[in-house]
Amino acid sequence: MIVKSIVILIKKRSRSHPAFRGLCAVSVVIYHILIKDSFSEWSFFRNSDKFVEFFFVLSGFVLAHGYGFRKGVRFVSFMKGRIIRLYPLHLCMLIVFIILEVYL
Repeated sequence: MIVKSIVILIKKRSRSHPAFRGLCAVSVVIYHILIKDSFSEWSFFRNSDKFVEFFFVLSGFVLAHGYGFRKGVRFVSFMKGRIIRLYPLHLCMLIVFIILEVYL
C-alpha cells in the first residue's frame, strides 16, 4: 500500500522542480559574476556554490522520473538520444569560444 502510493506520487508531475532548477542555475551564474557593490556580493549568492549539487540531484530526479517507469528503455538508445540532444549545443558553444579565444 505504501509503495503503491509512493509510485503514484512519483508519477505525478511536480511543478516545483523546474522552478528550483532555474533558481539553482541562475544562482550559480550570479555566483560566477562578481560585480563590485552589487547584488552579486550578497551572502546568498556568495554561498550558492552549494546549488550545483542540488541542481544535479534535481536533474537526476527529473531524468529518473521521466525514464524510470518506461518499459523497454535500453541504455544504448537512451544515451543516443541524450547525445543527439546535447552534443549540437556543446559543439556550437565550443566553436563560439574557440572563435572568441582566437580573435579576442
